[in-house]
Amino acid sequence: SATLKYPRTFSAKERNIYLEGEAYFEVTKNKIRPFTVHTSGVDIRVLGTKFNIKQRYHKISLTCYDGVKNKNIFYFYIKVK
Repeated sequence: SATLKYPRTFSAKERNIYLEGEAYFEVTKNKIRPFTVHTSGVDIRVLGTKFNIKQRYHKISLTCYDGVKNKNIFYFYIKVK
């Protein structure tokens, strides 16, 4: 099972969510408002792509489905905590 926490509305500068478990995201491209998924182990920031995050214990798996091959991804940043 997964737990996803997010605000009712995102701020004007960023889109932040908090994840425990596994989730698939289709993020609308937006150079001005990055989308960040915060987990207990890493923060993953994108400006637009499709990806899956799977977090179990101390292991994190990230699969990108769009953007890398087609160069449609503007920014992909992983910060290890």
